[in-house]
Amino acid sequence: METKQFSEEIGQPRLVENGHLSHEEYELGIESFHHFQIIRYQVSLLQKIAVGFATVAFLLGIILALVLITEKTPSQSAAENQNEKWSSSVVDTIEKIKSENIMLKEKNASLAKEIKLIREQLAKRDEPSANTNTKTNTKASNNNNDGGRGKIKYHEVGPGETLASIAKKYFGDANMAEKIIRDNNLRGASDIHEGRQLKIIL
Repeated sequence: METKQFSEEIGQPRLVENGHLSHEEYELGIESFHHFQIIRYQVSLLQKIAVGFATVAFLLGIILALVLITEKTPSQSAAENQNEKWSSSVVDTIEKIKSENIMLKEKNASLAKEIKLIREQLAKRDEPSANTNTKTNTKASNNNNDGGRGKIKYHEVGPGETLASIAKKYFGDANMAEKIIRDNNLRGASDIHEGRQLKIIL
C-alpha cells in the first residue's frame, strides 16, 4: 500500500512506498526539487529579460527608421532648395509675362484709338475730293453737252476708216469731216490712225 504523507519542509505531497524511502533519498529528492525550482525561475527570468530586450530592440528599430525617413540628407536638401529656386523663377517669369501682356493690351488699345483717329481724318480728307469729283463730273457733263451746242460721242478709229466715212456715219454727209477735224484739232484728214479716239459733237 502507498501512503501519502505531507512534507512540511517543501510544502508538497510525497509518496512513500511501504515505508521503504530512506532519509538520504528524501533529502536528495528535496534538494533536486529545489534545484529544479531555481532553474525554472532562472529560465523564466531569462525569458522575460529576452522578451524585454527584443521589445526594446524593436522599438529602437522603429525609432531609427522614423528618424531615417524624416531626416533629410544633404543632397535631398540641396535638391529641394534647387526646386524652390526653380519654382520661384517660374513664378517670377509668369508674373513678368502677365505684366507684359497687360502692357501689350494697353498698347493695342492705344493703337486702335490712333487708327480710328487716322481713319476719321482720312474720311474728312476724302470729303473735299468727293465734292471735287462731283464738280468735275458736273463740269464734264457740261462739256459733253459742249455748252448746249450738241451731244458729244466718242469714236475709236477702226481699220480702213477715214474721216469722210466717219462723218458719213454720224452726220450722213462726208463733207462734215472738216467739222471733225476742227473739233479734234487735227492737222488734216490724214492725221488719224487706227485706235485713235475722236470726239464727235452732234
